Amino acid sequence: MPAPPLPAAVAPAPGKAAPSAAPPPSTPQKVAALLDQHDYKAAVALLEAGHGPTAARSGQTGKLYARALVGRAGELMKASPDQAQALLRKAVAADPDNANAHLQLGNVYMRAKDYPQAIDHYQKAAQLDPRSAEAPFNLGYIYASTGQYASAEQMLVRAVDLKPAWLDKALFNLAVVRQVSDRIWLVSFMD
Repeated sequence: MPAPPLPAAVAPAPGKAAPSAAPPPSTPQKVAALLDQHDYKAAVALLEAGHGPTAARSGQTGKLYARALVGRAGELMKASPDQAQALLRKAVAADPDNANAHLQLGNVYMRAKDYPQAIDHYQKAAQLDPRSAEAPFNLGYIYASTGQYASAEQMLVRAVDLKPAWLDKALFNLAVVRQVSDRIWLVSFMD
């Protein structure tokens, strides 16, 4: 018995295109996938290949570029802090509303003891992400280190109020600042 004939291909209706395969992913989709895989170097390279070393500085592409730069800076922080700092500055330029970029740039400046720059970036990070305790905690550290105990106490209270996972460290620093502040007040009162 002969094999049954194969069905004829169904032709599209007149005026309609034949169904096609899904379009290839866009650059932002590819970059998002790379970011999900923590492949920051490839994400930066892909964006810079399509948009040049400045990449897009607006919209979703700018936000993706900033995230990729912050991730790459994190990978380079210990081995090459200067290169990490340059990447973080590019991230802030690409997306000025990226709280993590400001926070990490503040960390770089704090390690270098460039407190005015660190304060600027921590304040911006705290403004952009008021639920994060890290920026106020670091501001408290800087203010305490520079003898600005009232400001240090204010920032550490804010960090404590946010109940971070490291609440014990924030409480300890707050207690130390209050103790030092009380001693200074007592000495000035006795004079």
